Amino acid sequence: MPSLILIEKTGKLKSIKMDGLDIPDLCKKCGFKSIEGFSHAHTWAVSFNEIEYKLCLYGKTEGRANSENKYEFPPPMDNTLFFGSCVVINMENDVASDMSVKEFEDIMEHLYGGFEDVDSEEDTESSDDDLGLPKTKDGYVKDDFIVDSDEEDEGNDDDDDEDDIESEEEEIVKPKKKVSAPPKPKTATKPTKKEKAEPVIVECSVELEEEEYL
Repeated sequence: MPSLILIEKTGKLKSIKMDGLDIPDLCKKCGFKSIEGFSHAHTWAVSFNEIEYKLCLYGKTEGRANSENKYEFPPPMDNTLFFGSCVVINMENDVASDMSVKEFEDIMEHLYGGFEDVDSEEDTESSDDDLGLPKTKDGYVKDDFIVDSDEEDEGNDDDDDEDDIESEEEEIVKPKKKVSAPPKPKTATKPTKKEKAEPVIVECSVELEEEEYL
């Protein structure tokens, strides 16, 4: 009794054993009451781990809304929408052969072209670390555009020193010039009693002569 791969509507994989491999038996195993629309959809012929596989996919491509199968099949079935459960049979020389869930997942990954390994990114990062380039304290490689924050702080300290010198120079008190008050305008003063003008006495040296009366 061969082991088949049942792909449920939720995308969950199960390994099941079946005696009959005809369409009605496969359709019934997938939970369909009618075989209408249930058929062979595709066969992947692939060589994996020096073994030749023929994975035959059966399912329905028409169905009710909200009953779509959530499993993501590799090309060329990656754009085909299936409804309900699907089943995959591994055929060797036209005879169904056993297949485990792990074996099926590995083949599907192989058909997808493999997934990017996270370790490869870590290796790339470590290779950058091995270059021996000087880095800032934040982990960036120093170049003409990235400056270490310490160097920026040192530059700021120089600026602060200059500012301190300028402030000290500004604090030097220069001697102030004495500014004399503007002269007050002279006001007319009234003459005091002592300053009153004395009467002018005019001396007449010539005596008045009596006029002769005619």
